Amino acid sequence: MGVFARYPQYRPRSNSVETIDYRVSDCFRRSMNGTPLASETYGTTDADNSVVVVLRHGGIPIGMDTPMWAKYKFGEFFKIHDGVTNAPAVRNPFSKVKAGELPIPGMALDELSAKGVLFGICNVALTVHSGIFAKSMGLRADAVRQDWVASLLPGVQIVPSGVIAVNRTQERGCAYCGVDRRQGARSAGAAADADSGAVASAAGAVCGTTL
Repeated sequence: MGVFARYPQYRPRSNSVETIDYRVSDCFRRSMNGTPLASETYGTTDADNSVVVVLRHGGIPIGMDTPMWAKYKFGEFFKIHDGVTNAPAVRNPFSKVKAGELPIPGMALDELSAKGVLFGICNVALTVHSGIFAKSMGLRADAVRQDWVASLLPGVQIVPSGVIAVNRTQERGCAYCGVDRRQGARSAGAAADADSGAVASAAGAVCGTTL
C-alpha cells in the first residue's frame, strides 16, 4: 500500500524519473526475463487474460469499504496515505475513486473487478489483524472480524491462506509477480514476504501490489 502514491519517482538504477507502469514493466523485463506490460505487445484484450489478486498482511484494508477505514483508522495503522489529502487515509483510496486520483486509469479495485480480475483476501491476516485491533480498542476479536468481513467489497472472496491461494493459482499455470511496500517489485518466490500477491495467466500479466 502506498506504492501508487510514491510514483512518479526518481530511480538511481535508471537515472530517470519512472512512472508506476514503467516500474511494473521493468519488474517483468529484468526480474522475470519477460516482456513489458502493454496490450500492443501481446495483442490481447482484458478478456484474454486471467488475473487473481490475493490481499495479504498490510494489503487487507484494500478489500474493505470506506466506513471501516474511518472507524478503525486503517490509514494510520497500516501507514497508507491518501494521495488526495496527503494524510493517513480515512477512506479506501483504491476503490470508487475519481478520475486522476490514481496514476494509472482503471486500476481501482472496483474497476478491475468489473474487468474480471478476481480478488482474494487472506483469512489468516483477517483473523490476526482483527485481533490486534480488538485488543488495542478494548473490543471482542470476533466482533471486529465480523465487522470487517461484512464490509468486504463486492468481488472480494475470503481464502483460507493467502500463500496457499497464490500457490494454487500458480499450479494452474499462472505466473507470479509481487510488489512490497518496503522494497518495491519482487520476483517469483517471494509470496511469503509480500504484503499481497497477484498471479496472472494467459498472454498478459499483472503485477501484484500492496497498492
